[in-house]
Amino acid sequence: MATHTSRIVDLETQMAAVQQKLDSQHQDLKSAIAELAASTKDNIDALTASLTRLRDQSPRRSSPSGSQSHFPDPPPFLSQHHRPSLLDHYPRLEFSYFSGTDPHVWVSKCAKLFNLYSIPEDQKVELVSYYLEGRAHTWFEGWSFRRFPLIWGQFVEELLHRFGNQEQLNVVAAFNQLRQTTTLSRYQEEFEDLRSRILRLNPDLNEYYFVMSFMGGLDDEIQPRVQVLNPPTLACAFYQARLEESPIEARKKKARFAPSNRWSASSSTSPSPSIGRSSPRDTPVASHFTPERISVPRGQGLCYKCGNKYFHGHVCSKKKQLHSLQADPTPSPDTEEELDDEF
Repeated sequence: MATHTSRIVDLETQMAAVQQKLDSQHQDLKSAIAELAASTKDNIDALTASLTRLRDQSPRRSSPSGSQSHFPDPPPFLSQHHRPSLLDHYPRLEFSYFSGTDPHVWVSKCAKLFNLYSIPEDQKVELVSYYLEGRAHTWFEGWSFRRFPLIWGQFVEELLHRFGNQEQLNVVAAFNQLRQTTTLSRYQEEFEDLRSRILRLNPDLNEYYFVMSFMGGLDDEIQPRVQVLNPPTLACAFYQARLEESPIEARKKKARFAPSNRWSASSSTSPSPSIGRSSPRDTPVASHFTPERISVPRGQGLCYKCGNKYFHGHVCSKKKQLHSLQADPTPSPDTEEELDDEF
């Protein structure tokens, strides 16, 4: 009995020692975990502060929707494709949103960013899908439904077919109808903008085509002056057009601000009186008396001018003149003198 009791006491003593050891180890483990958590928190805070500082230092531009959008950094598993020596000098580049307008420009920007960040082919479509808005997003949802894998080349082809046809027609029509209506600089800006968009639609157009198109839309005063010079390149055509515009604009400005004197102009153009020139009274005036009106009074012995009895030495009484215009043929002054002699 005593032996059994002593064995129980020994076991309890051993268990107490083990429990004390476990408690000590547990306390040490809690302390280590607390230190690790504190260290991790400090590292996270430092990393967050660094990211915030880098974000504040990088330039930002607003996207069309008004929000800030940046192209994401490549994931860690792409480190073998990453080019740190080049990309470390670039700020975080933005990735614009697309809602269906000007798809060729948007696709071109996407291709440049994909090449810069070495994005794998199988991730391109999924990446740009986050930047589709409005009708472009609605179209993509229907196009990508049950379609796997999403291939970038097919996506671009379908995107341009969906949103590029009407734009192509509009660009071609605008380019063919482009004319200089204001200043040469404004015309050149519109021409260069449409030229870049035309080249995206048809890269085979050569320099001569654009030179002739530019000269064909110039102002009527500038166009023949530039055409006679036959510029070989578009840059030469731009330069020659600016040279020809300068004197024309200067002449127009001088004429616009030149003082005008209507009195001096009218006096200079008025004829000066000269000796021997007939006065207005000497100028024969067409009579309104027709042969019919003359013959009737003459047959009745009356004066065809005043209507009174005619006799030799007759003088017509003065009456108020009533001027009128008639379309009937008028006799010459010589005819009137002959009629007076007959009476």
